[in-house]
Amino acid sequence: MNKRLNIGLDVDGVISDFTSAARKLCKQLFNGRPDDSLIQTSWAFDSLGITPEEENILWRKIDSIPNWWLGHTPMPYTDMLPQLCDKHRVIFITNRKDGTGWPIEDQTKIWLKRNFGIVNTNVVISDRKGPTAVGLKLDYFLDDRPRNVEEVFESSIDTKTYLYNTTYNQECKGIDRVTGLNHFIYIVGEDPRCS
Repeated sequence: MNKRLNIGLDVDGVISDFTSAARKLCKQLFNGRPDDSLIQTSWAFDSLGITPEEENILWRKIDSIPNWWLGHTPMPYTDMLPQLCDKHRVIFITNRKDGTGWPIEDQTKIWLKRNFGIVNTNVVISDRKGPTAVGLKLDYFLDDRPRNVEEVFESSIDTKTYLYNTTYNQECKGIDRVTGLNHFIYIVGEDPRCS
């Protein structure tokens, strides 16, 4: 059948290493904190010793740096992303906010082209990923934030949802997890509609 599937991918924490970039900026802002030995165990940075007020300072700083999102490194195990984009309709769904510099969808497209050689990307900005998944008729969805995965699971019954396994989402139970983007791509490749 070799069907072209609709696949939704979150960007930060799945493809782009937001956490490392944010930790580096925190160290610059907060006298070397957080310590490199600390492991982030919650969505907010409180497990790293960063207060909610300091996290607000971090976000204001991010918003003030022109094109900050272009400087991130790719997450490990993402090298199969161009192959996925060649075979299927991949939609990058992110909740990034506009700051200083180019519009956030442009920064995301440029970053994908620079790091993966992907052109003509579909980037959607949304903090309501459940309704977005319904509207896009997604066959698969991957995110690192449990709330987003749960919302898609509840809203879009035809979408197979996966959670990117990381230290800061371990409290979430009962959701299928993947160890990286390449693992997710392997699962998609096993779909009988693709052969």
